[in-house]
Amino acid sequence: MGKGEELEQTLVVFPYGRMSNSYKFAGARDVFDVLDIVENDYPVDRDSVILAGFSMGGAGVWHLGAHRQDPFVAFHPGAGFVKPKEPQGSVLPWQKRLDTMFEIAPYAENFFDANLLAYIGKMDRNQQARIVMEEAFQEFGHDLPLVTGATIGHSYTKEAAAEIADWMSSVWESDRSDPLRVVWNTAWLQFGKKDWLEVFGLEQQGRFGRIEADWSDPDLLRVKSTGVTGFALSLPEQRQSFSDVNIEIDEQKIFLIRNGDENHEKVTFTRENQKWRLRVLDRVRLQKKPGLQGPIDDAFSSRFLFVPPSSAEPFEMAERWIDFEYQGAVQRWRDLMQGEVIVKEAGRVAAQDISDSHLILWGSPDSNPIIKKIAESLPV
Repeated sequence: MGKGEELEQTLVVFPYGRMSNSYKFAGARDVFDVLDIVENDYPVDRDSVILAGFSMGGAGVWHLGAHRQDPFVAFHPGAGFVKPKEPQGSVLPWQKRLDTMFEIAPYAENFFDANLLAYIGKMDRNQQARIVMEEAFQEFGHDLPLVTGATIGHSYTKEAAAEIADWMSSVWESDRSDPLRVVWNTAWLQFGKKDWLEVFGLEQQGRFGRIEADWSDPDLLRVKSTGVTGFALSLPEQRQSFSDVNIEIDEQKIFLIRNGDENHEKVTFTRENQKWRLRVLDRVRLQKKPGLQGPIDDAFSSRFLFVPPSSAEPFEMAERWIDFEYQGAVQRWRDLMQGEVIVKEAGRVAAQDISDSHLILWGSPDSNPIIKKIAESLPV
């Protein structure tokens, strides 16, 4: 198939991404939901999906490329930005930690084995992404893959667009089998997955962990990590089993023994007292893990319900404040995220709602019966 034919068979989808948030939180959820919807209606090859965007969309590509590369095969960020605005005044420690979610340069290494091609107009007044990411790549001895529009500002030249289209075609023609060496940096557990590697434990949320898994030698799987306390490995397509494979983690050797004819399809490791152990991940014990890790914004990245008070507060001032904040939250979700909040009275919240949704409870034990029910077990 020629390059022109490939482009003719390309389906271009424009996710709304909850408007102007550069695919963060609920905006990211929209991108993945759009993929699922399109796949239901069209014969989409999920191994050929390229994430591309320009300006705010470019910032979204940088963000998802740094944190959530699956299921994309390549990334094309045009212009955009890669760090939040410089704060005015002093920065509190928790604010600085949250910045590790939005600053892209510290995750530059995550792009080195990914298909990446950035773009910037030479006359674009906002050169932040180019400058910051070129410096970040150069710190590792790499050059930023970049196309420049020589005679244009915040837009594409025809020549640059043609070069980028050729690059996309070359990505589709390339070998896209699982890599046998995976490197991943993350400071947040919701961003812990890369190919056949998944981080589910960090020494501390908001502080960087790095992990490298190399299975180039069929008989030896070597893992190096810093700041990581738990991870899982699935089988890359080139390998058949973990059985009888020597695994070395931070120079500690673990040998997986075959149990009868059973083969390991996924193995999990946790670090305790500076020693790595093979074990099943405890999904019952309360701990930070993917899907339950914070920050609180994660509650709004999948289905959630607002449960308002069912009765009056004993103190009028408290009732006025709760109502003001509740109405403000409903309106801000409408304004900022372009959606309507699902609201359910406490008496209508079913077991299925509790299982499938994050509950945003408003009021106090005096006014909201669900809060009253769980009050004695707080904090969780």
